[in-house]
Amino acid sequence: MLTAAVAGNVFSSPPSRHVSAALQSTTTKGGSILFLINYTGDRLNFGLAAQRYKTSGHDVRVVTIADDIAIDRAMSTAGRRGLATAVLVIKVAGAMAESGKYNAEQIEAITNKINEHAGTLGVSLYPCSIPGRAKMFEMPDDMMEVGLGIHGEPGCHREALTDAQKIVDTIMTRLQGIVKFKKRCPYPAQSYNPQNKS
Repeated sequence: MLTAAVAGNVFSSPPSRHVSAALQSTTTKGGSILFLINYTGDRLNFGLAAQRYKTSGHDVRVVTIADDIAIDRAMSTAGRRGLATAVLVIKVAGAMAESGKYNAEQIEAITNKINEHAGTLGVSLYPCSIPGRAKMFEMPDDMMEVGLGIHGEPGCHREALTDAQKIVDTIMTRLQGIVKFKKRCPYPAQSYNPQNKS
């Protein structure tokens, strides 16, 4: 799906020089696209590497995944965090590039459109922890965190632990209130009814 991937330490962004090295080692005439999830360190370091690469005369574009609906776009200066939509965006971009029918500008436009119309909401039963370190916070066994970030950031709220069906109800209700679903949707959201258990 990707030509290269650049990772930092656990819960940390990679240094910009590592991103620059990846760009330089995968240069093509068709240009490059960087895909990153919306976290401050990633935006800073990937953005710096992209700017340096552009300055050296290369075509590079940046697509920032921001699909976490636990965060209201209008209420956050940093915007939504990036989550599971990254997998879909990268898969689509890889297929488009491999087909040879689309240029970098078209791939950038389509993947940005996917990002604009996507939403993810996570639910966690326990806190995150970095290997070798203590838990980031404590959570009672009978509670769940709705909207927990992938680095352990707080979600939108906590509520009593319940069964899987009710958790899906919670997620779908929030999704339908924020994401504008159309007929061709990966999930049957338009016909979804929390009262219909069939």
